[in-house]
Amino acid sequence: MFKFIAWNVVPVEFVSKYAFEFIKKFEGFNPTAYWDFKHCSIWYWTTTRDCKEIITEEEAKKRAIQKIKDIRKHYNFYDLDDNMEMALISFVYNVWKPPKNFRWYIKNNYKKALKNLMVKYIYAWWKKLKWLENRRRAEINLF
Repeated sequence: MFKFIAWNVVPVEFVSKYAFEFIKKFEGFNPTAYWDFKHCSIWYWTTTRDCKEIITEEEAKKRAIQKIKDIRKHYNFYDLDDNMEMALISFVYNVWKPPKNFRWYIKNNYKKALKNLMVKYIYAWWKKLKWLENRRRAEINLF
């Protein structure tokens, strides 16, 4: 099981870096953009408008960390348990738009409902994918 040290003892500016380290285990890196379902992606699964774009790993990391910061701010994860926050950041990072009841579950601390919701997101291109099952399991194990 993957657990990080408590973020409340780590300066806030490092939170996104810890989340990035967790996420990159599932995302990988490739410098060349590629078509990914409905948009072009650059690895660590950040989007680009240009499918011919090539970036450095440093630039990809910078974009990924900014995306993580945006997710934290948008969903107001700041008051959550550290590991739960990391799990939810990873989940949103991967699925892009969680269902509407996602925020309500978080606000009301319904961990079981969040876990049940997350395990449904194991399909891509209408196929059940083992790597998504593994990712959801790792995220849920952080709760």
